[in-house]
Amino acid sequence: MVEQEIFIDGFGTIRLAGGVVRIELARAVFDDADADGRPKLAPKGMLIMPVEAFLRAERQFAGVAQRLVQAGIAAGDRKLAETAAAAVAPGTAQG
Repeated sequence: MVEQEIFIDGFGTIRLAGGVVRIELARAVFDDADADGRPKLAPKGMLIMPVEAFLRAERQFAGVAQRLVQAGIAAGDRKLAETAAAAVAPGTAQG
């Protein structure tokens, strides 16, 4: 049973500390656009998970991305990487 649904437009800062991954969830703010007219991302919340859960989630995301490409819904890895990079506000993503 889903307890809460949260819609996000992307991720902000992603940090690893003490065996825990902390992912900042972000929403687009349309009244605060960048120079190109794209909305900026603003923090919405935080997703906190153990490293093992993060790695499982990464494999799940990769599987879904592969199916989207195979179905023709999304472009290949290069285009996905460009799209993802454009969706992250400059200077917010950290490994």
